[in-house]
Amino acid sequence: MQSVNELCEKGNSLSEVGMYQEALSCFKHALEKTPETYDYEDERVWILVAIGDTLFQLQQYSNAMELFLMTCSVR
Repeated sequence: MQSVNELCEKGNSLSEVGMYQEALSCFKHALEKTPETYDYEDERVWILVAIGDTLFQLQQYSNAMELFLMTCSVR
């Protein structure tokens, strides 16, 4: 079982080589494993931004914008 950090590192590595769908899967899985509590807000924001950036790379611009706006409301 992979940790949140391992999933994010894998997502970053996949994104760097243009494997955006696979990266998106890693980031989404990491987000699912991150508790929705105040203690984890920073991690959740970072993962949401990574998902948004990956969606942007996949040219899913409206979905990316939605995620970026969501990160603004987390804090």
